Amino acid sequence: MSSMMRKYKNTGLTTLRKLMLIAVLSILVILGKAQSNLVFYHTEDQFNSTNFNPAFLTSQQKFTFSIFPLSGMSVGYNDQQVVNSMLTHFLSGSLSKDFMTTVFNSLLKRNLFYQRFESTLLSFGYNSDFGSFDFRIKEVEQLRTGFKGPLSEFLTDSTAQTIFLNQAQIFPFEAIHYREYSLGYAREIIENKLSVGLRVKMYFGKASLFSEVQGEVTPENGSYWVKTFGPVKTSLPLVLVEDQDGILTGSNLTKDFTAGNYLLNPKNMGVGIDLGFNYKIAHDLFFSASIVDLGKINWKNNLNTLTLKGEYEITQDNIETPGVNFLSKKTGFYSPKYNLNNLFKFDKDTTTY
Repeated sequence: MSSMMRKYKNTGLTTLRKLMLIAVLSILVILGKAQSNLVFYHTEDQFNSTNFNPAFLTSQQKFTFSIFPLSGMSVGYNDQQVVNSMLTHFLSGSLSKDFMTTVFNSLLKRNLFYQRFESTLLSFGYNSDFGSFDFRIKEVEQLRTGFKGPLSEFLTDSTAQTIFLNQAQIFPFEAIHYREYSLGYAREIIENKLSVGLRVKMYFGKASLFSEVQGEVTPENGSYWVKTFGPVKTSLPLVLVEDQDGILTGSNLTKDFTAGNYLLNPKNMGVGIDLGFNYKIAHDLFFSASIVDLGKINWKNNLNTLTLKGEYEITQDNIETPGVNFLSKKTGFYSPKYNLNNLFKFDKDTTTY
């Protein structure tokens, strides 16, 4: 009887530990402030699971080898149609003012645009008594942006009538394309219990665009101005085209551009690492965590940094209530009715980043 009671007691403690672990993890997820992303992989034995956690290399076969196009690829995206259309027009040099207004208003209606494409060109893995090794060459393209906020709604939504003064909204944009060469290593630290993994990476950047642009409404000498400021950092094989007012209208490929020069460009180098572990809590319960792509690329080639210096005056006939710390507009004021192109004026330089 006492033996049976101990068995039930131990089972109860195991269940309690599982519930406590689930509760802690749930709290961390709820309190965390980050971009949401969901990936399904059913087991650490799945080939692509090592992309998310290098500790899973210990589950690979004795010898693995794959090459493009049989090595697989992954694609993730969210509301990317408008951004893809903008990039197509940008590369073709056909950015009309009406089109840019349409794109800008479309971006403001959604919280997040996200697109990521990964393709493994070559992968070679080997399990030995000293641990699990893996060499990989991968092509990566990623795009993220989110423009929705108080200033964008104030400018584009006729029902959003009030905004706080001198409170900047960030307009983040990130687009990047690079090739990755990496060497992974994993080992069981505690047999059938704990595995740890490390992947060392070398990056070769092909193209990038990073926006740190901000905008705000600010009072000056009895007037109210919408102002944009901050850099848009680019490393692209493009010559930017601007009109007589200093407003970006399109781009052309550089004269020395070829597909080979672009894909084999060695001038934007960087390094990074992946770290991970996998811990077996019980027979059917594992806890794993990882940090991936912890590193940096130094961009030195085909540089153009655009520092915005735009401003637009909100005329008195569009102001409902001017306050000490806020401004209320009249219902009829929103961007589709007005030409806000002066917000996109900029200065240019070739600073590395």
